Amino acid sequence: NAVRSSVALGEVGGSGLIQNVILSFRDAVTGTFADIYYFGASPTGSQCIDNSNFALAEIDRDKIIGVVHISDFTSSTPVVIAQANNLAMPFAPSPAGTSIWACAVARSTFVITGIGYASLITKILRQ
Repeated sequence: NAVRSSVALGEVGGSGLIQNVILSFRDAVTGTFADIYYFGASPTGSQCIDNSNFALAEIDRDKIIGVVHISDFTSSTPVVIAQANNLAMPFAPSPAGTSIWACAVARSTFVITGIGYASLITKILRQ
């Protein structure tokens, strides 16, 4: 789950705007492009699996909230921070849900030194 809410769609705080996305790595990374796919319901046909190609399945097409393109990578040896700022992507979970989902996809060859722990932070403005 990328974002969890205690209220459902239609209730106050059940929707909002994705404003900022941070993708960080504990170890050095070479690679400069990543996409974060956000879904309003759990993707059932699109497989977001480590070290495999990602393809958006037709069954998940209507679940897409949007895609954030990240190309701003900053190395602080060994930590790497990648970010996309000043977004205004509206989101809402599925009508019965309280979560949105995310899948991070590398769009260039990533070489991670060490273990390569990754973290995805999604900052939102709830409405």
